[in-house]
Amino acid sequence: MSQAWGPPKIVLDALDGVPAFDETATLRECTRMVGRALGATVTVPDSARRRTYLSSLLMAVLEYADGLQVLGGVVELLEGNTRYTERVRTAIAVAEVPLFPPEDWSRLMEALGGLEVLDIAGAYQEVMRYHADPLPAHCTEPWLAVVHAATLNARPGELPPCVLLVEHLARYAKGQQQQDLLGWATEHRARPESYGDGPALPAAAARSERGRPARPEDVTAVPAIPARSGDSALPVAAGAESGLLGRGVRTAAPAPAPLVRAVGQEPVWAPSACLLIRLRPLPDPDHKDERLLSYWWQIEGPEPYPVRGGDLRVDVAELPEQVKSLVEEAETGWAYFCKEDLTLEFVLPRELLGLPVERWAKKGFHGADGSLGEDHPVLLRSLERMERTDTHGRWARRWDALLTGCAGPVHWFPDDGRSRLLSDPRRVMVVLSDPPGNADGRGSGVDELAESLRAGVPIVVWDRRGGIDPVFRGELADLAARTGIHQLPDAVRSLRIEAKSGDAAEGDSTLGRHAALLWDDPYRLPGGGGAMADSSAQGGG
Repeated sequence: MSQAWGPPKIVLDALDGVPAFDETATLRECTRMVGRALGATVTVPDSARRRTYLSSLLMAVLEYADGLQVLGGVVELLEGNTRYTERVRTAIAVAEVPLFPPEDWSRLMEALGGLEVLDIAGAYQEVMRYHADPLPAHCTEPWLAVVHAATLNARPGELPPCVLLVEHLARYAKGQQQQDLLGWATEHRARPESYGDGPALPAAAARSERGRPARPEDVTAVPAIPARSGDSALPVAAGAESGLLGRGVRTAAPAPAPLVRAVGQEPVWAPSACLLIRLRPLPDPDHKDERLLSYWWQIEGPEPYPVRGGDLRVDVAELPEQVKSLVEEAETGWAYFCKEDLTLEFVLPRELLGLPVERWAKKGFHGADGSLGEDHPVLLRSLERMERTDTHGRWARRWDALLTGCAGPVHWFPDDGRSRLLSDPRRVMVVLSDPPGNADGRGSGVDELAESLRAGVPIVVWDRRGGIDPVFRGELADLAARTGIHQLPDAVRSLRIEAKSGDAAEGDSTLGRHAALLWDDPYRLPGGGGAMADSSAQGGG
């Protein structure tokens, strides 16, 4: 194929619209910065017309394997994260890798705009572990890393590397941005050939030393498995367990018809503001009723992990009052401007999972009383699993099945048994036949909670009264079939409000009155990457 006689028009048009280039001095500085980044002298003939100058600059950078991407990074530095920069990002992606239609690249570049990843090279390497070469030095922004990943071929049985990377980068986002990234990744798990043949890759074809460019006809096909639901089928690629951690794609488990609604386009519940409270035993035999209470807080924003608040020694009998004070402190302080209700997460050792934290009182108002479970989503989390890093891989894989719409049926002890839970990694929710404190939860002959946590199950529900109540289970089964489990914290909170009101017209909820909900997100750990070190420092097992 003959050498193109001019630069890609889509890139030239996008560059010509950048307001920063209204100043000739900025144009010249852009040329110098691109040259420094490429380690070369980039010579561009002077021209009174900006478009002519930009055309010459483009022709010059196309001589280098990474020239377009380097230019895009410099433009973002000079212009900032604006809609004009977004157009440049999209144009470069389309020109470099016509793997997806321009409108799909445009949506992705918009979603990646403003995303902050401090160690983008580390994030890239975590996903691209099978590709020996590290991320090129010019890829300092998430969008550049994604474009570079799109030039790499998928191995047999794998999804396109750029799709896995987008999924992984979503863990650094929050709110709508995270949902947009996850939605894009889920949508593009289908085989790229479905987009038809694209034009030849212009600049990316020179990257043979970093990995052969991925043309649409070269990318390994990944079969799609429809995740059946009550509404419609959501195409999900086989091995969709890779999820946010980018752990590589594995063979999917057999796909019996799930009994819960697939996530589809609806997001999995996540708090916008959270107070996380952890209780740990103290190695002090003289104060056996005391616990070390540590707390963290988190609000929607650039910080991906909860921020540490402090530590307190608290008697178990005084916990309700201490928690009431912490909640009041949050609602009048750091969470004051939050538009959504504060979520309360309790990281508890097994022996304290019986504490009815959702029933603890809030501060009254003119004689009107309320409980934590009415005013807030109240969730339990497992201290032991959080401190056992050898279980985190299984834990993350099951959570990823929920995020990607691949969740299987609810697992009901004792009927479904241990072997079925271990053999089906798509099961993300377990219902215990007894509370964890009742004879160690061994009504079915196994330690149901321990088996669930060890297998990585992120959602566990039980009846605090003990035993198997058909009304309780029937209400829970109906809720899972009707609305799905991906918004369970809000659904259970609504039922708790109904149960507390006792209004016969509204209908009392046995589930709302007696349910304990363990909802354990493996990507939201106190202390972030240092959570385990933090646990060990305080004597964690």
